[in-house]
Amino acid sequence: MKQTYVIDKGVTIPFTGKWAQLADIMDVGDSVLLNTRDEACGLCRAIRKAGWEGRQRKEGDKFRVWLLDDVTALSLGGHGNVFEDTK
Repeated sequence: MKQTYVIDKGVTIPFTGKWAQLADIMDVGDSVLLNTRDEACGLCRAIRKAGWEGRQRKEGDKFRVWLLDDVTALSLGGHGNVFEDTK
């Protein structure tokens, strides 16, 4: 018996997980303070997959991640690298 298959075009792959869910409820300009660099990188990755720009900065021993639009991200420059202020 011959099997028939239907090819669907334009169906997006849903992304799931705690970082994807968090990125989905964030608005432009929102930020989240996270405990580790790995968590910050995970959230930034989810933000980028959602079509936004993410930036992270070190705050003491924690990491803050912002969800930004393209215009805001360009005005900040750089690539969201984590840095520590040595003042």
